[in-house]
Amino acid sequence: MRHYYLTLCILIITSWLFNSEKPSGQFNHTPPFKDVGGLNSSYSENDLVRLHDMVYQLETNIMRLQSYVELSELANLRALNSNLDRYRNGIDILKLLYEKLLDLDHHFTSINAFHEIHDITNLNNYPEFIAVRESFIDDTRQKSSVELPQFLQQNIFVTVGYTLLSSVFGDGAPAKRNEDINDIACLLDFTVSMQSDLKMIYYETTFLHQATKALLIRCQGLFKEYTSVLDYKKSIQWCRDKDEWDLIDERISRLSERHGFNKTLTIESGFNHQLNDVNTNVEFQISRLISLMEAYDTFISQGINYYSKFNIILDNYENENICVDQLPDEIQKLKQKIDLSIQKYTTAYNLAELQGSELKNLMFANTN
Repeated sequence: MRHYYLTLCILIITSWLFNSEKPSGQFNHTPPFKDVGGLNSSYSENDLVRLHDMVYQLETNIMRLQSYVELSELANLRALNSNLDRYRNGIDILKLLYEKLLDLDHHFTSINAFHEIHDITNLNNYPEFIAVRESFIDDTRQKSSVELPQFLQQNIFVTVGYTLLSSVFGDGAPAKRNEDINDIACLLDFTVSMQSDLKMIYYETTFLHQATKALLIRCQGLFKEYTSVLDYKKSIQWCRDKDEWDLIDERISRLSERHGFNKTLTIESGFNHQLNDVNTNVEFQISRLISLMEAYDTFISQGINYYSKFNIILDNYENENICVDQLPDEIQKLKQKIDLSIQKYTTAYNLAELQGSELKNLMFANTN
């Protein structure tokens, strides 16, 4: 290619010299060479010297241009080599993120928040309450034949109101009714006072679970696009189950060999363009992975805040000191699960191990 540029420039210069001293509008059709063995007498010695100098200068510039192109190609090769190192680190991070998200999904499935909170707030799950309620109802049956429909018996506020009315207007001995109502007073107070707060814990826990599933789907989708650079068509679940991480590593090495430093540096048509395409694709996938890491880190911080708020809610029951011995055991179990969740979010689910060198290697190319 270098000789092509040089020949073209010589022809241009020769044509220019051939016509340089002719009047405007005229073209000299005298050939530049009188015969095969000599130069046309119309060229002076100075013209030939000028021609030689210009050809030399052009050849020098073309060599510089060739060096520039080769340096540009070398820079792209160096960038690709560095990006492939980052890309390889990205595979390890994707693998780690996927494992953490699977653990989180299992965590929310195992805590079964809806059933636990429903059981805590449903008075019909407490035998002591059912016994007292039935006693009150029996005392009022002689005065009234009105009975609550089954679905209203599941409504905590209606149930509490009906029970209290039965205790007031029943025929039982006042001392016995007072004793019975005192036995379930804390239970009634807790379920009514904490009903809305416990429901909020349930809804926000459900939100966290849905957010986990969304991140899990995003991670699965990113893996598929991330590994498309390697022409790997399988899902991250398949890769995990079949343990094909070594296969992916081999394909990264193959990509590095195909475009790496062991390739002879030549100005081949389109080669530099190919390097730019590969570099752009790799850098784009790395940037998407960094975005996913940021979203995951934000989610973990949000989870810690939510569970810390749940603890504050459960610890702020006004009459806890009075009713500490009569509160359901499920409350303490729920508190223990919340404490365990905070611990897991802070340690097991956190990306603290990626805040140092791993994250630095992913975000910034190694220029050494």
